[in-house]
Amino acid sequence: MDANNTDLAFERGRQIVIRRMRSECGIGNRYLNCRLADFKPLSSQVEAFEAAKAFCGSYVSGQNHGEGLLFAGNCGSGKTMLAASLAGELIECAKLDEHRVGFAEMFGIDTSSNKTDIVRFVNSVGLLERLRCSFDKVNDGSARSIIEEYERIPVLF
Repeated sequence: MDANNTDLAFERGRQIVIRRMRSECGIGNRYLNCRLADFKPLSSQVEAFEAAKAFCGSYVSGQNHGEGLLFAGNCGSGKTMLAASLAGELIECAKLDEHRVGFAEMFGIDTSSNKTDIVRFVNSVGLLERLRCSFDKVNDGSARSIIEEYERIPVLF
């Protein structure tokens, strides 16, 4: 296989992995394909947008050592769309394991577990409901295991 075909195969596998990461990270369909380049900030959003770009740059370059980012504002101010755009950007820029990409290209699906993915998007109501349900005797998951699951995620929205 020549270099061009190898590059095309790698990109096909990469896109399969990225599609799966997007679909399983918890971002709703409305924001599934958002990227920072698509976000057009209003004057009231410029500071948050610049902070999101800086966060993305430092994370992708490996210079973020656990620093977080908090968006605050009224309903309808663009927090969720900006967060989803940042999540989409991080997914798109993810450094993916060559074996994972190779298997995805070979089999047409990404068979990896999403527990190792870079981004997870969850709203507080959903998280609290999962924790509340963990106290039911019928449920196998403990509150601690749910919390540990989210602690392992590199970037949690």
